[in-house]
Amino acid sequence: MGGGSLLNQTDDDMGIMPRAVQQVFEIMSANTNREYTVRVSYVEIYKEELYDLLDLESVAKDLHIREDDKGNTGNGTSQ
Repeated sequence: MGGGSLLNQTDDDMGIMPRAVQQVFEIMSANTNREYTVRVSYVEIYKEELYDLLDLESVAKDLHIREDDKGNTGNGTSQ
């Protein structure tokens, strides 16, 4: 995402993550008759290692992606 503010970027300048977050909040704003909870994990996969980019205290953790019986994935990352 870079160090710049999202407010100063045009759609052509924005990466996939800012665009996805913007779209989620646009959809939520358009549907005011519902209550929403948003949880975000930000994970990097590098050389077959998973890194929690929201956990500033650790360089690398033993993270594993798992899927429950409902199809939800989890990996022990920060939210």
